[in-house]
Amino acid sequence: MTSISVAVKIWVKTLFIGALIFGIGILINADGFWGLLAGVMIFVIGFIVTVPLLMFISPLVKLSARLPYGNRSRMGWLIFCLFVMYFLVYMLLSFILSYRFINFDSDEYGRLILATFVDLLIAVVTTHRSLFKFYEQP
Repeated sequence: MTSISVAVKIWVKTLFIGALIFGIGILINADGFWGLLAGVMIFVIGFIVTVPLLMFISPLVKLSARLPYGNRSRMGWLIFCLFVMYFLVYMLLSFILSYRFINFDSDEYGRLILATFVDLLIAVVTTHRSLFKFYEQP
């Protein structure tokens, strides 16, 4: 098990769960076909936009393996660092789009942050077997 394979699993699961969450949200508020189409579009656009994040996720996985803690504590540290990384990306995108680092006036921004935290948490927790195998390698 390599750090890049664990990072790819976490990244793909985060994308898929995030697209699923937003697809279900849009499905509730819109017609069925458009909700499905929006979920697929979010997945494809997210895939294209977040590929460079793999350069940061893999070293974070390696760094979490070097921590002198138990596996669950390492996983918690990794979740926190990944959430901070995604939050910084959202801040940068918010600054590019609206010239403010955090758009407090937008409910959608809060929903995006919450959905990202939830899907990141689910993605890392469901990847725990691969993560723990990586942690136990010499």
